[in-house]
Amino acid sequence: DLNASSLVATFSEHMGTVWSVALGSDVVVSASFDMSAKVWTSTTGSSEASTSLATLAHPNWVFSVSVEANLAATGCGDRIVRLWSLSSYSCLRSFTHGAGLASTHGATAVSNLIFSVRLSGSFLASGSECGRLCVWSLAGDGECCATLSHGAAIKGLAISKKGSFVASAGGNLKKLVVWRPGGNK
Repeated sequence: DLNASSLVATFSEHMGTVWSVALGSDVVVSASFDMSAKVWTSTTGSSEASTSLATLAHPNWVFSVSVEANLAATGCGDRIVRLWSLSSYSCLRSFTHGAGLASTHGATAVSNLIFSVRLSGSFLASGSECGRLCVWSLAGDGECCATLSHGAAIKGLAISKKGSFVASAGGNLKKLVVWRPGGNK
């Protein structure tokens, strides 16, 4: 009942703009321009400002975060997608967005900022400013299992639980695109 809504908590430790937030079963994870993602408990029981459980440090701005089970994925301005354990708060793996691929749309490290990441089941997807979409199988060796071109900056992503479909949206295209990785649109 929305009329009975109440404030649960306010989190305010970030020193820069918060760009993204994701909810897990008992955590909230935020991504910020202060070069960090922060992990908070979502069961504070108090609306007072709470202290974060952990700070996940990054070398650049963090644009996006996604949570699935006991994992978090972050998309950073350094073109690296990081997979984090939410129990040890350690980085488990790193994925270079677009590694080994020729530059498209004039992409550089600066213009290839990762604006969106999504975890779903055993798959991870990331979308960047240059319009490149990468999909990884977390069971794999870290190689991108599908690279797709959206045609404009990707601002939002969704991925099905089995990784069979990925949807991308963004840029000035005024459309969203649904993909079947390894297949056609």
